[in-house]
Amino acid sequence: MLVLRSITGEYWAPLGTWVVREATRNAMKGPKTACATLQAGVDTASRLLGFSHWRPHSRLIPELMTQKTLFDF
Repeated sequence: MLVLRSITGEYWAPLGTWVVREATRNAMKGPKTACATLQAGVDTASRLLGFSHWRPHSRLIPELMTQKTLFDF
């Protein structure tokens, strides 16, 4: 599962962890989009956000793309 949060100029005052928790809770109640691969998920997220410049800033995506499973050993 990949969850992205887009911060815009309208978000001028960070309100704390509870805002993120409640936003995540509400997002999890909404419709989901299933993707067959991680790359398809990244592409879908970029399309839904309307831009892809978030991708180079991600530390999680490169790790997930190179992470090994127990079956790799």
